[in-house]
Amino acid sequence: MSIKHKEVAASAARWQRCQTDDLPRAFYAFDASGTKAQTERVASYRFGRGEANRLLRAAKGTSGFQFVVHLGLDKTDLSGSVATAPAFQLYLQVLSADTGWQQGCEVGTWVKDGKFSAGNSVVTASSLNAMPAAGAYLFVYSWLETSQAELAQPFTATTRVTGERIQAYTFSKVESESIYLDMLAGKKGRKRGVESHVDVHLGNGVAIWAHPFSFRPVLEVSGAITQDGNRSFQRDASGLSDTEGASFYDYSLPTPPGPPRYV
Repeated sequence: MSIKHKEVAASAARWQRCQTDDLPRAFYAFDASGTKAQTERVASYRFGRGEANRLLRAAKGTSGFQFVVHLGLDKTDLSGSVATAPAFQLYLQVLSADTGWQQGCEVGTWVKDGKFSAGNSVVTASSLNAMPAAGAYLFVYSWLETSQAELAQPFTATTRVTGERIQAYTFSKVESESIYLDMLAGKKGRKRGVESHVDVHLGNGVAIWAHPFSFRPVLEVSGAITQDGNRSFQRDASGLSDTEGASFYDYSLPTPPGPPRYV
């Protein structure tokens, strides 16, 4: 779903103004589907066919575009009972010289029963493509294993811009071009009945000077690998593939310290 710039800006402001002690509650939601009826920690957000198509149109013919993941909060009261949708929000944007910060964003939808949800297991068979993708999985597993009391820490800088809260993550132009090509391959795969979408998984790594936040968004493009194993791929990109034909991108630069503008 598309969202207006002012709504993304308001969501981002709520994210920044939320008390640190309240933030962990934003990553839980009550799943009332089927027979589960239980509270779950959020792990994945999906950008479906409509969102993916609009992002592809925004990137098509645009020179030097970059995919940006914006973080935000909806108006859910974090002091009450757990809501049926998480307060934490993710937005995906195609940023270019012709678009402003937070403009033209698409809204991700919480994936209740994704590959990293409780009860589901990701198979990483010992094949050529399995091990690289397993590296991206580790970020997500680390997020799921982080204690609730510590869930705010990955979003707070521990070096360089110490104490500041993350706003967004920007993929490089090379990474973004590779993501775009993978999304195009996924779109073509739909004609063969292959499910195609873009997921952003929540991940946790290690904070360093160049990347002062331990939080890592892991972007997955399903259907990126064709049936014959061919793939249009940027040589310098880090998109890792798995045995199910999906590609994973786990390297992006945070804002701050990067400026919230096209670079």
